[in-house]
Amino acid sequence: MTQRKFSATVHDFLEQSCTVAENLLDTDTGEELQEYIADYGGQFHVGQSGENFGVDEEGFFIRRDLDEGAREVFRAMRIEQKIPDSNFEGVGSQSLVEFINLDSGLRYACAEPMIKIGRWPDGRLQNNAGEIRLEYPARMHVIKRKKESSEFEDVVNSMRAIFEAAVKIGNPIYR
Repeated sequence: MTQRKFSATVHDFLEQSCTVAENLLDTDTGEELQEYIADYGGQFHVGQSGENFGVDEEGFFIRRDLDEGAREVFRAMRIEQKIPDSNFEGVGSQSLVEFINLDSGLRYACAEPMIKIGRWPDGRLQNNAGEIRLEYPARMHVIKRKKESSEFEDVVNSMRAIFEAAVKIGNPIYR
């Protein structure tokens, strides 16, 4: 099979089988912050305070770890995050972050913020001192979208290279 035919076949397969995924977006920038991962039940942040964040088909959630298990304390499709002040120091700070469900008005005071790693003004992820830049998205929302086949291009190219190398050295990969 030629490389072009292989790419077209994989592309067609992915187009037909791509699923819908729930994604948490920064409302102000449109940047994707997190995506639902089934193996983790949507949970993407395990907090030092026992408050864990996640996203699933019903929206963004916060679950609080308790002795008797986790209990959901907040859920929303559209969220506002209010950071107490400009000197907020994150976990361990005396100030609480407020999460607001923009559809119901429900509020939850949390010990930890939802963060994203931002780029420094020069575009790098770390500055010369090795520091990362933390940002606190003010507004977020959950959307459902179909994954595009192009999102799998790196994985497909890596697999192609492995299969081609296996055939070239005479050690093909069998199922």
